Amino acid sequence: MRKFLSLFLCVCFVFGMSFSVSAATENTPNTINELVVSENSEVIVSKDMNSGTISYSTFDYAPASTTYTLGTRGDVSQGWFPDASTSETDGAFTHSVIGSDGRKKVSNTEAYPYSAICYIEIDWPDGSTGLGTAWMIYSDIAITAGHCVYSSEHGGWAEKIKLWPGKDGFGLWNNPYGTTETTTLHAASQWTESEDGEHDWAVLELEDDIGNKTGWFGLGWTSADLTGTNVTISGYPGEHRYYQYEMSDKITRCSTNKLFYNVIDTSEGQSGSPIYTSDNIAYGIHCHGVNGNNENSGTRITEWRFNYFKSFKD
Repeated sequence: MRKFLSLFLCVCFVFGMSFSVSAATENTPNTINELVVSENSEVIVSKDMNSGTISYSTFDYAPASTTYTLGTRGDVSQGWFPDASTSETDGAFTHSVIGSDGRKKVSNTEAYPYSAICYIEIDWPDGSTGLGTAWMIYSDIAITAGHCVYSSEHGGWAEKIKLWPGKDGFGLWNNPYGTTETTTLHAASQWTESEDGEHDWAVLELEDDIGNKTGWFGLGWTSADLTGTNVTISGYPGEHRYYQYEMSDKITRCSTNKLFYNVIDTSEGQSGSPIYTSDNIAYGIHCHGVNGNNENSGTRITEWRFNYFKSFKD
């Protein structure tokens, strides 16, 4: 019996040593300074919602062409599920209604693409609850604004984020696709370190494959000037809580990291909404209210962001 006990303890010790070594070799860097950042990579900061662990990583890619589009997964009710393949060609936020409010309530949030737009509630460390919008890009992946996952004003990283795709009113009976929560949050280090508005974006990994019910948006990136492009912004304004509102008009100005529009009304709660074209390809994420030029604006999907977002499908 004593020999058996000794053998058992030895096996446990060896196993424990093996586990410790394995865990050590898989550790993610604890600081940004430990990372090697190449010319085409950026630093991503991630939060595991179960453990609360914060980790740092980089994403690199090889530039290929001047325009990318990633196809949509559209009308779920009709069973239209095209492959989302890549094609390459050349080619603190204030109320932001500008003039009269041109937004209209979405009449059927179960219809694609509105079904793929989510009302979100955010539990912050300071005890407050924030509202926002997110949108599906895959079965269990959504995009939103960086300030919907990290806010120094509210104590740092969100503690909990719940999503209701296609929500249309108060109450459980107005949630056509149910609800899900986030498992992991990803944001740019430029946002989590200094809340730089040029890098206000976030990726949400979800508990459920809810996108298989809702459908999802395509992604678009181009080096061309998007000024004059007709787009729609649809999301959940705080003053119309639980209801989705949309408005369409032209992008009036763009820069490397931003899209500007002085003719599309938005308000708090719509942060994180998709900025998308008539073919349901999103080229940006609405983030900010009026600036000094009386413009609302959003984060542009750059080449790096396109490739990073796409990597979650790959």
